[in-house]
Amino acid sequence: MFHGCFLIFHEIVGSVYNTHALECKKTKLKSEMDICAKIIEDLIRQNAAIPQDQREYQAKYEDPKRFYDEKQAALAKVEGKLKKMHATKADVKFCLKQLQKQDTLLQAFNAQSFCALVNHITAFSKEDICITFRNGSEICS
Repeated sequence: MFHGCFLIFHEIVGSVYNTHALECKKTKLKSEMDICAKIIEDLIRQNAAIPQDQREYQAKYEDPKRFYDEKQAALAKVEGKLKKMHATKADVKFCLKQLQKQDTLLQAFNAQSFCALVNHITAFSKEDICITFRNGSEICS
């Protein structure tokens, strides 16, 4: 009976923490950054090879540079989200494995089990809460 429940839980964890969309976004951002970097390199090469008005060069340079910087910032956010999702998914799977080892599932809150698992809870705000378990893993919202 419990085995079927855990299979369903693992499927739910897999779908809730599905990173496919973020991985695609990361790939797209990297591709856009590569194109920008090539444009910037070409502009620099042209500026070094052919004398030109530096104000015109700077005007041509600023747009791709700004675009590159925006994509770089977006990539950092996506990578941060991915890292957090992977860590949370691993923590949830760890907890599920620990629960699987039990003979029976918990039916109600048990203060002793709670205290045995949880080291501390940090509430940064109403929406931002972090539970730190005794094994050092964390689940944060």
